[in-house]
Amino acid sequence: MKLVGSCKCAFALHIALSLVAVNAFGLEPDQGDKKHRSKVGCFEPPRLTAKSALLVDVRTGTILYELNPTGHSYPASLTKLMTALLIVEHGNLDDAVTVPKEATLVGESSANLKEDEVVTLRQLLYLVLVRSANDACVAAAIHIAGSVDAFVKMMNERAIELGAQDTNFCNPHGLHHKDHRTTALDLWRITSAALGYGEIRRAVSTRFFEMPPTNKSGARVFRNRNRLLWEYDGADGVKTGYTIPAGRCLIATATRSDWQLMAIVLKSEDAFKDAAALLDFGFSTFVCLPIAIAGRAVANFAVHGGVPSCVPAAPKRSFYTVVRKDELSRVSWRVHQKAFEPPISKGDVIGYIEVVSPRASRHLIELISECDVKPSTAVILRRIAVRASLIAFALLCIAALLRGLGLIRSGILPRKLIG
Repeated sequence: MKLVGSCKCAFALHIALSLVAVNAFGLEPDQGDKKHRSKVGCFEPPRLTAKSALLVDVRTGTILYELNPTGHSYPASLTKLMTALLIVEHGNLDDAVTVPKEATLVGESSANLKEDEVVTLRQLLYLVLVRSANDACVAAAIHIAGSVDAFVKMMNERAIELGAQDTNFCNPHGLHHKDHRTTALDLWRITSAALGYGEIRRAVSTRFFEMPPTNKSGARVFRNRNRLLWEYDGADGVKTGYTIPAGRCLIATATRSDWQLMAIVLKSEDAFKDAAALLDFGFSTFVCLPIAIAGRAVANFAVHGGVPSCVPAAPKRSFYTVVRKDELSRVSWRVHQKAFEPPISKGDVIGYIEVVSPRASRHLIELISECDVKPSTAVILRRIAVRASLIAFALLCIAALLRGLGLIRSGILPRKLIG
C-alpha cells in the first residue's frame, strides 16, 4: 500500500475544520452548569468519597478514570439495570401483566402495586427504572421467566455473556444479600448493553412517569430519584441505588454536544457529588475527536484508467478517539491508498486511515469506494490486446509441441529428445 500525499492534506483539512467547532468537544471553559463546573486545564482527578468509581466515554468505551474498578461491591438498586435489560430482550413491552401476590410482599422501595392489578410490561419497565420499584421487578421477573429464581439464573447467564465475570445476582431488585455483588467495571458492561435499547434510554432520562389508572388504582405520578437530571447540565440517566451495606451508589450519564460520559460510583458518602465531580473532570479535561465519520468522504483517490478517474473514499465505520486536551498535538493520522485497478464496485475497500493517539494506541480504519468505477475504453482495448497476445503465444507453443511430437513419430527426431 502507498501513502497518498494529497489525501493526507485533504484529511488534515477535514480534521482541522472539525476542530473549529470547539463547543462540540468541550473546549470552551463556560460549558456546564455553574453549580458543577471545573476549571479547564486542571488535569488532576477529583477526590471522591466512593470506594469504587469509573468514568467512561460511552461511545468508544474509553476509560478516563478508575478507582478500584474490579473491587467487589454491593450494587443495591443498580441491579435493576440488568432486570431492565432482560425485560426488553425477552419480553413484549405491550404485554398485559397481572401482578402476582409475591410481588406485593417484597417491601422497601415500591410502586404499591396491588395483587391482580393489570399493568403493561412497559409500565413495569418505567417503574423499575424511574421509581426503582422492587415490586415491579418481581412482577416483571415472574412474567418473563415464570419465577424469580429462573429470572435470576437468566441474569447471571446474561452477565457472563457480557463479560461481567465478577458479578453474581441473587435477586432482580438489589435488596441486600451477602452473595449479591458486582464491580464498577461489570456495571459499565451491563449498563452499556442496556443503553443500547431506546426504551431504556428514554426511561432512565424520564423525570416524571405518569402511571394511568388501572383496575386496582387511580392515576399515579412517580418522580425519578436521580437528582442530577435536574441539577447537572446535560444529565440523561441512569440509576440510583442505596442500602446500608452498599452505601450510596449511582450510575450517571451526561451528554454535551453529542458527547456522552458515564460516571459510576459505588459505596459513596455523597454519590451525586462524586458523580458530578467525575463528569466535570471528564468534560473539562478531555476532548472527543471525530477522526472518521461513516459515509463522509475524507479523500479522493486517483484511478488510473478508470471511469471516473477519481473516486471518493469514505470510512467504512465511524471512529472517535478521546484524548486529554494537553495531548491533542500527539494525535496523528495518515491516509493510505491500496494498489487497485478498475473495475471497482461501490463499497469495495480501497484504502485506510492509520491513526496514532497518545499512549501508543494505533488504529486502522478501512476506506471504501463511494461509487462504481469502470475501466476506460483504452484500458479495455489494452487488456484485449494483452489477452490476444497471450492466446496467440499459447497457440504457437501448442503448435510447436504438436509438430515436435509428429516429427518424433515419423522418426525424423530421435525419441530420446523427449525422454
